[in-house]
Amino acid sequence: MFEKRPPRLTIRDKRAMEKSMDQYARRSVPLIKDLETLDGDPLRIPEAYEKAEMLIRMWMENAKIKVTGKDSFDTYLRAFKKYVSLPLEVRCVTHFRRVYAGLRSLTDTLAIDPEKQKAANELIQEFGRHHRRQYMRYFHGFETRQRSNRNVGFSRMTRRNITVLTEEYRDGSAALEKRMQLIIGLHHIAKGSPKPYAELRKFGLRNLCDNIESPKNPELHFLMNTVNPVVRNALAHDGADALFSKSRVEFVGRSSTVSWTITQFLRHTTRLVQTNIALTYLEPLFDYARTEQSIARCRQLVRLVRDAQTAAETDGGDFDS
Repeated sequence: MFEKRPPRLTIRDKRAMEKSMDQYARRSVPLIKDLETLDGDPLRIPEAYEKAEMLIRMWMENAKIKVTGKDSFDTYLRAFKKYVSLPLEVRCVTHFRRVYAGLRSLTDTLAIDPEKQKAANELIQEFGRHHRRQYMRYFHGFETRQRSNRNVGFSRMTRRNITVLTEEYRDGSAALEKRMQLIIGLHHIAKGSPKPYAELRKFGLRNLCDNIESPKNPELHFLMNTVNPVVRNALAHDGADALFSKSRVEFVGRSSTVSWTITQFLRHTTRLVQTNIALTYLEPLFDYARTEQSIARCRQLVRLVRDAQTAAETDGGDFDS
């Protein structure tokens, strides 16, 4: 995903991995064939669910993941939830928590309705195909700047600090613009009025910020004040004007001018970086919500079929007929 080479494996590790994969394939093929024969038969949904549960249990045991309880899907969901949860070091960051909570609410809303879930999945994949490389270039550039400026005090008004913050804010706002287009598209799907990718990509940063700040869209307010369109446009065209005599940095737009101290510039850039990092949880949270709802629907179908079978047996009738 991050366009990085995987670590090199020794010959011993490769042989162990090949042996593990071969054993899992040999054990899982019969279950997969059984599931294929059960496909399309609603009366055998409980049996299909048991086969799928055995397949997941087998995979988790092969991956050395401890399975607790009778149903391996519960263990799988717990492990998945732990994977998409915020790390301890960022839970104390208020803005990070707010963006994460907004994404969690949005993905849960989309996963409840199967039609909305399908449309949201297609839109996420469409944006990923067109903009994944841009996201990765931004994060690679961010990591490079972090390593190069690890011990630099950005609170000082220097040309080097202004240049680094300018590059970070410019690249971060460009990456955020595409993520905001995707999130607004998902919001339209959640409201029942989906918009195609071709229409969403025409939204400029000013239009996106207006949509997010609108009182009609309180679900999007978690992204308020994350980027300034005037500053972004100024950096994309004329750059920043450093006024060392006043200890301020000015960003001149077409109709207005924004003036920040170096401390304010650093604070807004940090907030933008936090937003971009928090938004990387969008796809994992959506996958978790979709998986959780899919398992819940399967269990509901299993209960309905079993209740119908029990009622038929109690009445002395033939359920299959």
